[in-house]
Amino acid sequence: MASDEAYHRPQRSEDGNLEAAPISIVAPILGRIELPTEDRKPRILEKKPTDASFAIGAGRLWDEDIINVDDRIPVPDVFQYPWRAICALRITSRTGNQYVGTGWLAAPSLVVTAGHCLYLHKEGGWAKEITVIPAMNGNEPPRFDAVRATRFRTVDGWIEGMAAGSDYGGILLDRPLGDQLGYFSVGALGDDQLKHSWANISGYPSDRGSARIQFFHARLLVAVNESRLFYDIDTFGGQSGSPIWFTAEDGRRIAVGIHTSGGKRENAGTRITGNVLANLRDWRGNSSGGAMATAS
Repeated sequence: MASDEAYHRPQRSEDGNLEAAPISIVAPILGRIELPTEDRKPRILEKKPTDASFAIGAGRLWDEDIINVDDRIPVPDVFQYPWRAICALRITSRTGNQYVGTGWLAAPSLVVTAGHCLYLHKEGGWAKEITVIPAMNGNEPPRFDAVRATRFRTVDGWIEGMAAGSDYGGILLDRPLGDQLGYFSVGALGDDQLKHSWANISGYPSDRGSARIQFFHARLLVAVNESRLFYDIDTFGGQSGSPIWFTAEDGRRIAVGIHTSGGKRENAGTRITGNVLANLRDWRGNSSGGAMATAS
């Protein structure tokens, strides 16, 4: 069933009912770096939109940053998997303010993102609505339909304590986008597995391309603890909620974390643990249907 551990008790945007789901821990995997096949210069877009981290609350701006030199590269073809399973988010708060973030498909109708993209403490709580835009690519006409969502999930630890290890949640879609676009597998891996595999992050930063162009970077993880992953992968505001994934030798893309925060020395994300995985499986069951793939 879903976790009863205090900071991982699930909450939903419609009401406060708890939900239940089985837990699954995965077997070891090997990882490799994910590389786009070519590089190209992004389109020049002037506006720099506001990242959802600005709505966390007074004194809680969670800077995501570039570590030394910016090594991010634009994804040349976001219409291919896995890039098309990564979505730009346009977040409308209860007060009417607009924010940007990133999410990723973890099941046909479940988009995973950072908790601070869903429950905005400075803006009165739950987002009013979020538009999920798969494979956004600058000013090019969209190839896949955007979906407006109003059903969200996160956990007590984020709502009540703004705890870094609880900064995750889900967007429940009324349409199974993942059946068309594909979706990530999800894995709760051990420390040794995490420390010895390439970690990939791709999302929609506000500093390059106005959160309309997907950028990618990959490196080995620097450190892990019981609830978070740390890395010197370059990110920026707007990439909150991006998947942290490994690419297995058999081609599976296995999400092991959710990018959330950082600074000048390192960036960080929420680790997918057994408790997190149990909630994701549960939220998948409360969307419009479909199975979640877990690594094994």
